[in-house]
Amino acid sequence: MAELLLGLQYAVAAGFVVVGVVSIVDWWRHRDPSRAYLALAVGLLAFVSVASPFSALLPVEARTAVGLVLGPAFMVAGYALLLFRNSIMPLRPWIRRALGGATAIATLAIVALVLFPGSPPPVQFGAIILVFGVWVLCVGEPSVRLWLVSRGRPAVQRARLRAFSAGYLLIVLILVLSIAAAPVATNDWVRLGLQLLSVLSVPLLYVSFAPPGFLRRLWRSREEEAFSAALKELLLFTPDRVALGQRGVEWATRLLGADGGVVEDAGVTLASTGLEPAVEADLLRRILEREDGIAALGSGRSAIVASWDLEAGPGGLAVTSGPFTPLFGTDEAARLAQYAVAITAALDRVRLVEDLRRSEADVRELNVGLERRVAQRTAQLEASNKELEAFSYTVSHDLRAPLRAIDGFSRILQDEHREGLSDGARRYLDLVSGNAQDMGRLIDGLLTFSRLSRAPIQKQSINPSEVAAGVAATLRAGLNGRRVDIDIQPMEPCRSDPILLQQVFANLLGNAVKFTRDREVAHVEVGSQPAESAADGPYVYFVKDNGVGFDMKYSDKLFGVFQRLHGTTEYEGTGAGLAIVQRIVHRHGGRVWAESEPGKGASFYFTLGEDAA
Repeated sequence: MAELLLGLQYAVAAGFVVVGVVSIVDWWRHRDPSRAYLALAVGLLAFVSVASPFSALLPVEARTAVGLVLGPAFMVAGYALLLFRNSIMPLRPWIRRALGGATAIATLAIVALVLFPGSPPPVQFGAIILVFGVWVLCVGEPSVRLWLVSRGRPAVQRARLRAFSAGYLLIVLILVLSIAAAPVATNDWVRLGLQLLSVLSVPLLYVSFAPPGFLRRLWRSREEEAFSAALKELLLFTPDRVALGQRGVEWATRLLGADGGVVEDAGVTLASTGLEPAVEADLLRRILEREDGIAALGSGRSAIVASWDLEAGPGGLAVTSGPFTPLFGTDEAARLAQYAVAITAALDRVRLVEDLRRSEADVRELNVGLERRVAQRTAQLEASNKELEAFSYTVSHDLRAPLRAIDGFSRILQDEHREGLSDGARRYLDLVSGNAQDMGRLIDGLLTFSRLSRAPIQKQSINPSEVAAGVAATLRAGLNGRRVDIDIQPMEPCRSDPILLQQVFANLLGNAVKFTRDREVAHVEVGSQPAESAADGPYVYFVKDNGVGFDMKYSDKLFGVFQRLHGTTEYEGTGAGLAIVQRIVHRHGGRVWAESEPGKGASFYFTLGEDAA
């Protein structure tokens, strides 16, 4: 048992030496006052833990000298921890001064106990209670305070602070138990329990200074899951760049346990937290100059910079260390660089969304302008239609009346005064009457063409074969013995205005019958065939004849109003029929064309548009 106790004692001493060295190295790397107090507290505690076991091996005189050093060192170690707490979380001045005075008195009490070992037991016991009471206050208050501060800190910081607090609170517990167990202090099992508690305090203090990488990853494993969810929200659902910057710097500081951070993008500081103006300006300069990696800021602080260069301009993310921040290393720098890549992806998405919103606003503005122009054009068209209706009324009434009068009076002259008129006069009167009738038919064609431009289309499912057959039956009644073979093939149903489609077949079949007049046997074929273009609809309809035909070089005049390719003396008509056909077809969304050769008949084709099926 004695060897085990001695071994544990040496192990505790060695552990405190390691912790003390780590704390001193930490101060040496950062050189700030708070770490100096911490290194003093831990270093002196390590010194006391190492020197105490060996002092028992020294002569009495030497033990007195060592006691005069270890006692004050022990008290200064406790007060140094209080000063460390004050440097990062200031105490009220009167509390600091009161504990400083109490520490000085307790130190004098230790010196008195060392110099006067024969003091009465009550005095010795009182001095011991004073010493340990003051030391427990100096150490216990910072330990409890740091534990409370750890709540709400990032996972790594929280674990380190709690390990530090637990280590010191365990030392306080050991001292309290030592005083309480003083009557049985020589019991090996009591000593073993105290040594085991001392052994447990060493790794707690060590990981609070220099936690290994695997332990850091373990500490932040749960936070990593929350971070992944936050990263998804950052990438997919952040509404704008400012919100993205705020969330980005918040999670960057939490991820690395940093004390502050800033996000810069294209010359705009999106978010900044926990930074003094001078530090923020220094970090922004480093971002713009692309000084990536770990950088020293002075006063024991360091930073990590991760910059990017997007199409909109340069930017980056930087975080700084603080009193509780773990030492930044390559692992933290790599993690920040990876996080910066995610932020750049989110920035690209936000910019795309903003561009889409601007485009939508532009489109809405264009639509408003277009609707306004359409309304203006509609108003103009309605005015034009009203003018056209007024013109049609004029044509229908004001022009028809004189024409009827001319035709009527010319007939009266022919009927009542025919015997007194010469042959030339009678011929002239026939011409006047005939021209008046032709003018009336032209007016009728013009009015029909005008009405077709304004009449609404009432589409419905129609069988074109039935419509064409009805028109053919009407035409056959006026053939006066002519041999006309009208072959109407079965045609697929279509969607069209029945009255307008009947007008199309009436004009095309009428032309076919008219222009086959000089044929001994006239052949007219009506049918349909699949369309070659989807824009024409499913089918093309045709009317073919074996009539006189026409020269295709004049086809551009074919569908003009009152345009004729044959003289009025050869074939009757006004020249409005094909123009009416074209207007009806165009209003259905289709097109009409013709193919012909002189003397070889003509073929007329038309479609009814995509919705004709």
